[in-house]
Amino acid sequence: MDAGDDGICMKGGVGQTAFDYGPCEDILIQDNTVYHAHGGFVIGSDCSGGMKNIVVRSNTFSGTDTGLRFKSSVGRGGKTQNIYISDIYMNDIKDEAVVFETTYFDNHVGAAPSDQQQPKENLFLPDFSDIHISNVVCRGTKTGIKANGAKGMVHDIVVKDSKIFYTGKATDISEECDVTIQNVDFRTF
Repeated sequence: MDAGDDGICMKGGVGQTAFDYGPCEDILIQDNTVYHAHGGFVIGSDCSGGMKNIVVRSNTFSGTDTGLRFKSSVGRGGKTQNIYISDIYMNDIKDEAVVFETTYFDNHVGAAPSDQQQPKENLFLPDFSDIHISNVVCRGTKTGIKANGAKGMVHDIVVKDSKIFYTGKATDISEECDVTIQNVDFRTF
């Protein structure tokens, strides 16, 4: 697959209608190859309905901007549950092998970022949690693992048993994010 946008992208709608429909659930994504896309496997940015029981395994991402990408923002967010990602091979990733971003805005022509830094009551907030990533090999990326978001938006994330070769930073994880890294071998060139 060669795309001008995200390669494999899970979307869960925006706002109350998406929430009423419920989560994207019980999905298997396996044995795909993605070239030249913004992200290899992506959740978001629209995920108000949520994501549940998703298995992503045995996929290859080559030359994408990011490998595993989780993106959303206040007003578009929702809950993730039971997401298992394993046996992913990546090479020549432009930016990050794994990235969590909760201040995403759609930068189409004429769009501008809104003030989404502080969560407001009764809005659909990003809740990237219960995500388990293992057995990832990335041969070439600028940043290994990056996470950015307000407190409580990126939590209970585990990345383990992986090997990441990077050129810039091994990790760039803000203190508000709860990402556990276990047995990940970061190496630079």
